[in-house]
Amino acid sequence: MSRRLAPLMLTVLLLLTGCTAAGAPSPTSDPGDTQSLGDACATVAETVTEAITDFGSVDPADPAAAAVSVARIAERLEAASASIGNSRLAALLPQMQGALAEFGEIMADVAAGDLGRTAALAGPSARLRESFATFRTLCTQG
Repeated sequence: MSRRLAPLMLTVLLLLTGCTAAGAPSPTSDPGDTQSLGDACATVAETVTEAITDFGSVDPADPAAAAVSVARIAERLEAASASIGNSRLAALLPQMQGALAEFGEIMADVAAGDLGRTAALAGPSARLRESFATFRTLCTQG
């Protein structure tokens, strides 16, 4: 089991690590925004940095711990999204949260012994890659 899960967990960790590298973001573009894109990205990047520490300590052979860690990351993103006042970033966060939630649910199923669910990780993993890549792109626009 650990041989199959370790690459998936490493992928998630790399996705999360890559999304914290925000550069010089562009200013607020929507007149209704109450927060600049830079400030919004910094709020989410801080949350993800804390989550990386949590996820990085998970044993790849322990899908139950991975499921708990991913759930915490999703909760932290949800909490951070409540303080986001930038429409561009606020529109992206539900995609990130949804992919993380689905990934966590599947990991919980695997931890409960349903190893057949491992293949189902491909979908949320792809959505995670896409949403975190969009986050990086959005937050490094200048």
